[in-house]
Amino acid sequence: MRYYLPTKIILGRVELELKKEVDLLKPQKILLIIGGKSMKKIGIIDRLLDCLSDYRVSLFEGVKSNPSPEIIVRAKQKSDLVIGLGGGSVIDVAKVVATDLKKPCIAIPTTAGTGSEVTPFAALYDKKKKKKLSLTVNFPTVAIVDYILTLTLPKEIVASSGMDVLSQAIEAYWSIYSTPLTDTHAQRAIELVVRNLKNSWDGERKAREAMSLAALEAGLAFSQTKTTAVHSASYPLTIHYGIPHGLACGLTLPHFLLYNYQVSEEDCLDKRGVNFVKKRIEELAGFLGVKQVKAAKNIILNLMKSIDLPTQINFDMEVVIKDAFTPERVANNPRQVTESSLREILEEIKS
Repeated sequence: MRYYLPTKIILGRVELELKKEVDLLKPQKILLIIGGKSMKKIGIIDRLLDCLSDYRVSLFEGVKSNPSPEIIVRAKQKSDLVIGLGGGSVIDVAKVVATDLKKPCIAIPTTAGTGSEVTPFAALYDKKKKKKLSLTVNFPTVAIVDYILTLTLPKEIVASSGMDVLSQAIEAYWSIYSTPLTDTHAQRAIELVVRNLKNSWDGERKAREAMSLAALEAGLAFSQTKTTAVHSASYPLTIHYGIPHGLACGLTLPHFLLYNYQVSEEDCLDKRGVNFVKKRIEELAGFLGVKQVKAAKNIILNLMKSIDLPTQINFDMEVVIKDAFTPERVANNPRQVTESSLREILEEIKS
């Protein structure tokens, strides 16, 4: 068993922790990468710049969801340290830039969803070719997780990012590369989501804190196992139809739960065997608070409904099927996914 995580993780207030970490790295120039204007409006950017007043800081802003490779070219500039403050897309851009520059990166998430602050992966989207580009990059040097930054998130982002956490954790648990260590993180994330996502969506402060921890735990799990067929099927829904990533994962997640439970000797991809896979799915049902896998499927569907997420959408079946087989994702799934089996799952979510 192997588990590699070079990222220093800090749970605390970013204004209190950031300068201490920057001082240890001793940069001459800092590149601060952010998303839209929301952090500016609530004064976070000004407070961070005050923290970094002893340093030369260049600000690159405007990273949007599902960034294209072109933004890397625009963002990259000579720097000794890259700081990414934002959601998963912002942190992914910061990680790619830092890796290209061969410089350290500090990741500061403002959403509770992607776990990007503790993973060596980054997602870019080629909008012309309608393709997702999955990159392997350096782990962030430091991750500062401050749940206060999530308190002003809109409900729709809380909902979608929360489903991303749940998908990452469940997929890490049934991945063919799961280990006892990743299992611990995945179980913790699942249980935190089940207990807190609805309350977080309602705006409860303690639940927002719990969801930030859930996102971190899920990231720690899938940073080692990678994700599986759920994520693979989600990509064309996002690329072609603009479905938020977490929602796109949540749509097929409950159906893949039941699909993977019906694994057989002929289509099992996990070397640990059919009985092992079935036991894993039964354990997942337990983490979701029920004994039966069919009931677990309904738990996920009902959770989505409780936070105003649709469980069915309209899309072109052939368009999604064509781009839904990301090799490195479907190969991690415990049960082989064929075009016909995926078609059956997609029929469940087509309105």
